[in-house]
Amino acid sequence: MDRARETLFNWLAPHIHGSNCLDLYAGSGALGFEALSRGANYATLIDQNPNIVRALQNNRKILLADTNDTTTDNTYCKIIRASTPKWLGQQSQRWDIIFLDPPFGSPLLAQTLKILNAGQNCHDDTLVYIETPHIFSELSDWQTYKSSKVGGTHLTLLSRN
Repeated sequence: MDRARETLFNWLAPHIHGSNCLDLYAGSGALGFEALSRGANYATLIDQNPNIVRALQNNRKILLADTNDTTTDNTYCKIIRASTPKWLGQQSQRWDIIFLDPPFGSPLLAQTLKILNAGQNCHDDTLVYIETPHIFSELSDWQTYKSSKVGGTHLTLLSRN
């Protein structure tokens, strides 16, 4: 997955600096934390699993320790324990880059893309990154901006334009 992450952040290089990022189904938080390390202004990481959220909070303390003020960690990186579809449906904040990587084979990818398309969370230039085990065909409201295959995983960066 290091190669996939390298490919993704090469694609995002012209867009990442100063961006506001949303890491849905964050898991390890690797995408959100990497975005911050490459100049993103802000990242919000969402996961429903309490053990994962605790690990993300611990990683945030370690990774953002160089700010010399851990009380401001939420200024740069917010971690929320929530059901992504429910949380996302209640938000009006707009994001520049959204990492959308739910468990493979679940209906959450299509469901979350529909919520993003119908909601207020994207502006015209928002980019949405997805990883799938096969080419994802349910993209009627989205266009493929970039795509590649690394091993058995399809990487796709989507845009609304």
